[in-house]
Amino acid sequence: MRKKLLLMLIAVLMLLNNCFLAEGILCLANEKSVVAEECTVYFSYTVEKTLPMFSGGSKLVVTRDDGWRNTRLVNETNTTVDVSVSLKPGVYTIKLERDGYLENIIENIVVDNRDLDLGNYDLTCGDVNNDGVIDKLDLITTRRFLGKDNIGTDLNGDGTTDLLDTIMIAQNYTKTATPTEYTNITDLLCDMRPDPLPLVETFVHRTRTEADRFQNRCVLFS
Repeated sequence: MRKKLLLMLIAVLMLLNNCFLAEGILCLANEKSVVAEECTVYFSYTVEKTLPMFSGGSKLVVTRDDGWRNTRLVNETNTTVDVSVSLKPGVYTIKLERDGYLENIIENIVVDNRDLDLGNYDLTCGDVNNDGVIDKLDLITTRRFLGKDNIGTDLNGDGTTDLLDTIMIAQNYTKTATPTEYTNITDLLCDMRPDPLPLVETFVHRTRTEADRFQNRCVLFS
């Protein structure tokens, strides 16, 4: 009788131990479903000159796929500008509008349960009339301000609109504002991994089967 009870106790302990292990694997498999309330998105951009906030020349526009929108000015203290923005889970588009430059647009930014670093972007100068393309109209506009200190046409930031600024326009002639679709390398790697749930289900099934077999042996030898 004692031998039978001991064998039954061992079978129960084995079953409980394996069930706890399976539960732990399930928790790891479902870890991606845990969503943080708010995450931080980082990126930086490089320009030829800085613009003070009071000029209103550099503006960050963030939109979400459900229609939410936020706009704020960017404080530039260096030609490489670091930007961070706190966002709730969703799919976003980030647009940077700047006097004298083509708009920089980053699309398909998926915010879920972790912070993101979008990297660095070199902004393209020369779109002084802000129509989305660098062409002869920008050269005409720049010529109107030759010899003057104008934020929108003084592209190199030397205090005067001159021949050097027109050369910068010519270097980027015909370029247009083209959106960039953000791709998260981590998400790509995760998508390539096999789904662990079928493996967990098979493990649990085998564990229960072995426990049943062990219990049947206990009955036979009792």
